[in-house]
Amino acid sequence: MDSRKLSIQKNWPNYQASTTRSFFTKTLGAGVLYDFTRHGIGDEPVVGEVLKMGADIVSFSGDKLLGGPQAGIIAGKKALIDKLKKHQLARVVRVDKMTLAALEGTLMDYLRGEHGLHHIPTLRDLLVPLEELRARAERFVEDLNPFEIGLKAVVTEGTSQVGGGTMPDVQLPTYLVSISHPEVNAEHIARKLRTEHSPAIVVRIQKEEVNVDLRTVTKEEEGHLLNAFKQIKE
Repeated sequence: MDSRKLSIQKNWPNYQASTTRSFFTKTLGAGVLYDFTRHGIGDEPVVGEVLKMGADIVSFSGDKLLGGPQAGIIAGKKALIDKLKKHQLARVVRVDKMTLAALEGTLMDYLRGEHGLHHIPTLRDLLVPLEELRARAERFVEDLNPFEIGLKAVVTEGTSQVGGGTMPDVQLPTYLVSISHPEVNAEHIARKLRTEHSPAIVVRIQKEEVNVDLRTVTKEEEGHLLNAFKQIKE
């Protein structure tokens, strides 16, 4: 391949590059196929945009922000991909059929547009409206009926951390259910939830209160969570 000058510039911070090589590769880490910046979430570059800007090969994860199974994906110019497919290591690191099927299902949801995104848990949870979270938190407190079982439970404003190696510093506004017991400290409650229930329940502790972020709890799991709190005793 003839050498050519490739200049890539983008309007998000820390993503400007200029190089002269036979080809240009970019490792994105997180595979973003949806533009989260439309919702003010982070500044991760979208895979398709990076390719349109001139990158020959882009590598990224199939899980993380993409929301699919754990896998590594390489996208780019067909001629280069064909060379990679013929490399001896390709046989060693190739994924199994179950992974391919799960990845295909995830990508099909992307093709269905906004409606399909709700079937991808990662995207669904990141994009859930704030008012929906508040309504769920208020309903959870009502269903818990904390005074009857000796608990104090209130809805408070908080943040959800996107986290991981994708958006480690990005915080999303949320509503938390903050729970406390007059005679049982928060650490003891958290340990009981973590060790005496299956599946284990992991909570946050702030200001001697156990905090539950329903952004990370499916509606189907709420019943299990309610029962766990109702079983808390001294």
